[in-house]
Amino acid sequence: KTQRVTLVVFTISRFNAAGEGFTSTQEEQQKLQRFIQSVEKEYLPVPFHNFAHAVDVAHATARIMNSMNSESFLTDLEQYALLIAAVSHDIGHPGVNNGFLAEVGHELAVQYNDRSPLENMHCAKLYTLVANPALNVF
Repeated sequence: KTQRVTLVVFTISRFNAAGEGFTSTQEEQQKLQRFIQSVEKEYLPVPFHNFAHAVDVAHATARIMNSMNSESFLTDLEQYALLIAAVSHDIGHPGVNNGFLAEVGHELAVQYNDRSPLENMHCAKLYTLVANPALNVF
């Protein structure tokens, strides 16, 4: 688990050339580290939509962004937000799909009125994390 957190922190903080990364101070680096550790804790131990999957998606997103020269059409903030979104995209995923949640009347389906309950939950969990000043990587 520690290696996965380290890989994501490295991928995001060193996305740009040396000295031009998204985290330019030790404080920012530590905040990113705390944020990624908190994200990791929110992922559930399910067969696919787990933290290992999030690390894969974040790494693949960074590779694709590099190969496409994303800096030519995305701002630094947009690139950074995309990488944060990649690692957070399935946060809290219970391992079943929206249709299943709606069919069984799961509390998430009820809470979000059967309208993309998983996606709404992922977003809400991410917003809850960044609402904490110690974890707000933006």
